[in-house]
Amino acid sequence: MKYIMLIDSGTTNSRIKLVEQYSTKVKDSVKVEAGVRNTAINGTNEELKKAVKQGMEKLLKDNNIQKQDINYILASGMITSNLGLHEVPHQEAPADAEKLAAAMERCSLEEMLFIPCYFIPGLKSIKELKGRKEVLDVMRGEETEAIGLMEVMQLSGNGTLMLPGSHTKWIRANGQGELLWSSTSLSGELLKAVQSRTVLSDSLPETLITKLDEHALWKGFSAAERMGVNRALFQIRLQHLSGETEENERANFLAGVIFHSDITALKEMHQQNDGWVLVGGSFPLKDAAASLIKRALPKVEVIEASSDEVEQGALRGPLLIAENKEELST
Repeated sequence: MKYIMLIDSGTTNSRIKLVEQYSTKVKDSVKVEAGVRNTAINGTNEELKKAVKQGMEKLLKDNNIQKQDINYILASGMITSNLGLHEVPHQEAPADAEKLAAAMERCSLEEMLFIPCYFIPGLKSIKELKGRKEVLDVMRGEETEAIGLMEVMQLSGNGTLMLPGSHTKWIRANGQGELLWSSTSLSGELLKAVQSRTVLSDSLPETLITKLDEHALWKGFSAAERMGVNRALFQIRLQHLSGETEENERANFLAGVIFHSDITALKEMHQQNDGWVLVGGSFPLKDAAASLIKRALPKVEVIEASSDEVEQGALRGPLLIAENKEELST
């Protein structure tokens, strides 16, 4: 049996999957608590190197296989940035799986047990302005996830993907499998920052939303619409002092306030662009975003990917890109 490994590194964590090469079945996976934030804080990527190596060694040991049984590694996400393990320049959008495959870079690193690794580049959205190029947006990892998710969902025609997370991404796609441009907000980080670093910490649970409350969610969205985000946020404190709400209600209200800007941006996008809106990511942000979009834009076809479909997309994306690399597809 031959295997490949998939590594996806984010800001905080990295996930490593052991995949049977020809069946593409995930045999095992491990999450290590290290990402590019460690590099940014420490000024060195040694902690990330160590974590990735230990994660790979654990998968080999737990499954009683040798490193020689791994044909190659596919790495995506922030691991390909200047804070990761091997920097690969962003490719300019529009791009599809074939373009990303052509730009992959191969190298063998000690922290990856010298197994050949193909690093998948991120994408950047560019605008020509007075003879020079201006970078409008960048992403690493979401492009791979988007390509996989679109195939899993069997989508056709033009549309927009929303991938909420620490950095929420809007990605415009066409019916030919191309990613045309992206846009980013800090919704997830703002949620966490408000919960943990403001006077509202006392009014909100550490885990934020535990159960979707669409009434409280829309109430927060509407408050931001009426009075602006800053004043709407302070309503959470007032709700707590009144003693008439529970923590989970206030957490949903907070999500509605924070997502207001994202949904407003989507409204503006759909004045010029049509088609479906696919919401990916994980609970609770995925569920909250989908609920708000359905209510705020009732004429838009909203497709909410299930947790299983999101997981399948994350698996399928790098594999689909690899299939477009001749040396890996044979």
